[in-house]
Amino acid sequence: MSDSNPRPSLSSLERWSSRLADRYQIRLTDCLIDWFDSEQFLNRGLGEFSAPIHPAELLADAPEPIWPALMSCDMIPMIGNDAGDYLCARVGSNSTITEFVHWYHGGGDWIPWGKRLPEAIIFDAVNTHLPGPHHRHAVPAEERCSPDLNDRKKDPLVQWALSRLPIEIKIAIEQNKDQNKTADVLAEKLLEHDIATAAVRFELVEHALFPESGQPDFAKAESIVLRTIGGRCSELESLSWTWNVAAIAAHNRGDFGLAIDRFGQALLGSNFSDQSVRLRHDWQQTENAKYASSQLIELSTDHSLPHFDDHQRSLLRLYSSPAIDDRGQAVTDYWTNRSSAMEEQGDFAAAHDCLVRAGWDLGAAPMRAYEGLLQNIARLAAAAGQSGRAAVAATHLACFNDRYGRS
Repeated sequence: MSDSNPRPSLSSLERWSSRLADRYQIRLTDCLIDWFDSEQFLNRGLGEFSAPIHPAELLADAPEPIWPALMSCDMIPMIGNDAGDYLCARVGSNSTITEFVHWYHGGGDWIPWGKRLPEAIIFDAVNTHLPGPHHRHAVPAEERCSPDLNDRKKDPLVQWALSRLPIEIKIAIEQNKDQNKTADVLAEKLLEHDIATAAVRFELVEHALFPESGQPDFAKAESIVLRTIGGRCSELESLSWTWNVAAIAAHNRGDFGLAIDRFGQALLGSNFSDQSVRLRHDWQQTENAKYASSQLIELSTDHSLPHFDDHQRSLLRLYSSPAIDDRGQAVTDYWTNRSSAMEEQGDFAAAHDCLVRAGWDLGAAPMRAYEGLLQNIARLAAAAGQSGRAAVAATHLACFNDRYGRS
């Protein structure tokens, strides 16, 4: 029987997707257009991330879900967990959504959960059914609950996500009867179809490093992270944990030269995405700002750093020198000055990237510093032709001023 009162069709200008694309100057994929225009956000999920953000909130001048300064300035919150954490879309240099991350409000840490929203939703549904200790993001001692996947199949968010993914993923979830026997199979199927690849491999790395037997398998962990690095080498700032794990494995077998090179790569990543808490990296943070710098200082007493360029050497000094009273300010100043140099050369994209690092390498201080950073990040993104990043950064600035007031 047909609906006697069908919903009137909306013009392209009235659709949520069109309004959001215009608001943030981004190009949305068909998947995200469907999410907004079929109003999937009205559904309540059954998993941890169960509370989608209504697009009307994102269209506000200063959207409430955005945590300015704590969230990287390219993030747009999409689904919350009612505890302050969000699945966030990240806007790339080409003004498209390049990945979705789990953003943790406790410290502003993030970890990639997939390139598309359905991947992040499905990973939220299955992550406790994969191999590994099932620790919460950035909280090593707190285990996540493991709901029955049969119940999650009733989740409207999961149903939508599965409709946008290969049928093999739905079959793998339906066959997940005995987690002890099928966890590896489920992980393999997700990796085969490139679903939340980095997130799945992180679970496998944890499983290799912290098995029930208590004996870490460094070779297995190294193999996993090298495949991750090979597939996403252009996204280093979100994957510095992979280089740390690879370096630890090389160090463990006595290949100190390779360990130094890999820690040198980890040095270039953000502290907000190094997963040092979950990976239980132990070092004196008062003496070294990063785990990688602490290891390099120890290794460099017996081994040289022949392959380090001036940039890496400068960072190592900043992260580890005991003579620096305010390390965070020194690192912020370093990236800010580097940004100014790039801008003078007319390389606005590089200048933008450096200024983002000024705010989200170790974190800028005082909090008020983010007002000027966000202003200039938006300006440089616009100068580089990155309209999406410019609009998102400007929105973060509006949220900052709304929450903390203008200086």
